[in-house]
Amino acid sequence: MRWDFRAEDGESPIMSQEEFIGRCAEFLKEGIISGTWVHWIAEIGDVIVSNASINIITSVPRPCKLEDRFGYLTNVYTKPEYRRKGVGAELTSKITAWAREIDLELLIVSPSEDSIRFYRRAGFDLATDFLQLRLRSY
Repeated sequence: MRWDFRAEDGESPIMSQEEFIGRCAEFLKEGIISGTWVHWIAEIGDVIVSNASINIITSVPRPCKLEDRFGYLTNVYTKPEYRRKGVGAELTSKITAWAREIDLELLIVSPSEDSIRFYRRAGFDLATDFLQLRLRSY
């Protein structure tokens, strides 16, 4: 699904789909083993129709809280034929409930123009405490 997601966004691949899938699978596996990534899927029957990934980032200790973590929500994708049917909303709802359960400080996402309304409906809002410096374009 990651291949389809990026292709849908207009990215030109630099390797074959088979090679990409192997490399992506290794990345996903390493992230799970290290505990820095959590991956979610939504299934209908035996078909994976949606996915999302969360990079768990540990904050530098603060005097008020020595250990804290937040999540970077990314790789959110629903197959086109399953969009606007509540699948992504349900997956996002489960992710935010889980994030509260494990006591993440916040979830951040970098939405595309097309997905801003989706994230706003899920409770995400424009934050003013993050700035970005784009170092390269794709």
